[in-house]
Amino acid sequence: MVINTLMKFGAAALLALGLSASASSAVTVISDGGVYATGAGLETQFIGNIAALGGPGSWSVTFEANRDATAEAIVTIGGIVASTFEGLTLSWLNAADNSLLASVPVLPTETSLSSVFLAPGTLSQILQVSWLNSLDGAGFGIEVAVSPVPLPFAGALLLTGLGGLVLVRRRQTA
Repeated sequence: MVINTLMKFGAAALLALGLSASASSAVTVISDGGVYATGAGLETQFIGNIAALGGPGSWSVTFEANRDATAEAIVTIGGIVASTFEGLTLSWLNAADNSLLASVPVLPTETSLSSVFLAPGTLSQILQVSWLNSLDGAGFGIEVAVSPVPLPFAGALLLTGLGGLVLVRRRQTA
């Protein structure tokens, strides 16, 4: 009986988690130098195009989360486009002090880089793509997906599950 109740609660909790995680499904186009609000109840899917004017350069956007969240930036470029850039790098920076949070070289396939937005220090972050050299007119697309971190809910769910296990254990020993 207790196990059936826990299973029903767990199914309801997973359904609620799935419903709360699906915020907005619209895609927002991002552009160099833009500032975009994201997080619970706001846009979570972003796409952009990066174009080079030749020589070294960079492209960056700022994301401001309204609560703790995780973000993943995905850059997909083919071998031909990769050959038009040198030293292509994808980075997340803390917008408060421009300190580097994560960085990875962009490869001629698909490159992704994740970051976590946490209160109070890193709710505002800069996504930056930079290069040491490029051909004029070279370019590629970028995708960014942001999803809320349901830590308070996950913690409550974990405590409920542990409490249920304690109840089952007490009933078995009694």
